[in-house]
Amino acid sequence: GFDILFVIDDSGSMVDEQASLRANFPKMIEVLEQLDGGLPDVHIGVVTPNMGTSATDGSSAAPAGTCNGQGEGGALRALDGIRFLSDRPDGSGGRIRNYSGTLADAFSQLANVGAAGCGLEQHLEAMKRATDGSNPLNAGFLREDAYLAVIVIADEDDCSLAKSSLFDAIPRSDPRYGEKINFRCISQGVVCESPATDFFAADGPREDCHPREDSTELTTIKRYADHLKSLKADPRDIAAAPIFSASRRLKPS
Repeated sequence: GFDILFVIDDSGSMVDEQASLRANFPKMIEVLEQLDGGLPDVHIGVVTPNMGTSATDGSSAAPAGTCNGQGEGGALRALDGIRFLSDRPDGSGGRIRNYSGTLADAFSQLANVGAAGCGLEQHLEAMKRATDGSNPLNAGFLREDAYLAVIVIADEDDCSLAKSSLFDAIPRSDPRYGEKINFRCISQGVVCESPATDFFAADGPREDCHPREDSTELTTIKRYADHLKSLKADPRDIAAAPIFSASRRLKPS
């Protein structure tokens, strides 16, 4: 079987990307249907990267715009009371489903997460919370004997917080608060070799960029790589893929 988790950005700039995902989902199903034996036993779940103002150190900043508290906390989105789509063979040529209509239509409804979520997206922490067993709402989605695929649909880099103090780094009264907070997230999470100057020191294109390992406010990529590896005995049973759309350029000031 396949457990497929979509992390879908629900911030204000994602309307077009979400529509494209829903429109192209049938193509992914067609690929699965071409596997030997046809469409396999699948679980399909959706979470958003809205973790509010919370951080992995247990702290939470005061509300900031649409960012509040724990956000959705990595809970799988619900459709008619179900937390994930289940579609499996019944052994007699038919299918056992927990939804009505077609799989594509059900996914289109589940993936319609809106665009009013937190603008500081914690994609990776939401993925971890969705799959680490900490949320009872997600029980049954992840199966020990199934392959796991994680697909992130977003237009900004990950900003999974180690400390919620990042929200307080810029005065809330600043008219460009949201943009500057997002830029601070990038400067905390990414380092580039060419040029190697601090992001706040100079504008312009950057090359040879990679995750920053010494960030004081963001978590490390290793946290999430280790988590995914811990879910399966064989790492080859896990696939992760980002689908990003660059929507804007940020400047430090």
